[in-house]
Amino acid sequence: MSKSSLPQIVQEWAATFTRTGTQGLYIGILGHYYQSYLAPKYGSIKLWVAKIIKGQRRRNTRAKWAVELKNYLDTYVSERTNAPLSWSAKSLLVSAVKSFVGTQ
Repeated sequence: MSKSSLPQIVQEWAATFTRTGTQGLYIGILGHYYQSYLAPKYGSIKLWVAKIIKGQRRRNTRAKWAVELKNYLDTYVSERTNAPLSWSAKSLLVSAVKSFVGTQ
């Protein structure tokens, strides 16, 4: 996912990184998670964020998006390589999602 094709909300988050390497890795992995999981389920990243924000008052909301992410991490298999996510890719995705959600 190129930076210019990112939703504005993601571009604003990405602009907060001072290291372009981190920015590129986070954009790439979050973009893949969005394309392969969030977009088919929620339609847009804004709707996913809105659901998280709307439910923040409920105690189990954060747990719900975390369980959703864990399920993705445990079940995703690449169509290209037919392999699951590596430990480092899983760690990177968790860090990127926590960073993004934490700024919303």
